[in-house]
Amino acid sequence: MLGLEKLLVDFETHFTDNGGKVLWARNADDALTMIFDLIRKEKANAIMRSNSTVLDEIELNGFLERKNIRVVETQIGRFVLHQAKQKSYHPLSPSIHLSKEENNAILTGNFKLKPDSSVKQMVNFVRHEVAVEGKDVEVCITGANFLLSDSGGVVLTENEGNILKSTSMARVHIVVAGIAKVIPSIDDLGVLLPLLSLHSTGQSMAACNSITYGPARHGNGPEQMYVVLLDNNRSELL
Repeated sequence: MLGLEKLLVDFETHFTDNGGKVLWARNADDALTMIFDLIRKEKANAIMRSNSTVLDEIELNGFLERKNIRVVETQIGRFVLHQAKQKSYHPLSPSIHLSKEENNAILTGNFKLKPDSSVKQMVNFVRHEVAVEGKDVEVCITGANFLLSDSGGVVLTENEGNILKSTSMARVHIVVAGIAKVIPSIDDLGVLLPLLSLHSTGQSMAACNSITYGPARHGNGPEQMYVVLLDNNRSELL
């Protein structure tokens, strides 16, 4: 088994060869400064983001809102919580503590959504609002489920398809990943992806599993892609 340091350096080499850029963050403050510098470079006043524990770890939303950067939550549960100014309750199912009626009350109080809406109606409504709020937003920030050392790939797994959609719409994709996310090869995903799904949602496999290797080469996807490798005491734990 290769050491973590070798895996990380190889990932950086291959991801850079693919046209991306890697930034190394010692802690949350470093990561936030790097992210803000990239947003400011693009002259952006809003970002889209996915549900991600590492983005919550560095407290991305509060930081950006203090900088007057609008945050568009693309995951349905997080979108509802954002309207209610509530924090995520669970890393995978952020609004699992809310009943259908409580979700409906939040959406009714913030939008012109009728009371007693069905779950399908609420989901479709949120997806429409995310599309409206995310239109013309050119920066998307996500986490990563795995990083592939031997090819510079970033693995993203999800059930709603919001990450695939928002990253394909954005001109700039910023990934924040803890250094422990790196694995040797795509071959390891045959074991790790089913384990991830089984021990998170109970599924044998998540609905959407994708690998992106860097910025788009033929016009379909982001023009720029960055990976911020976050230590934040992980090396001390190791």
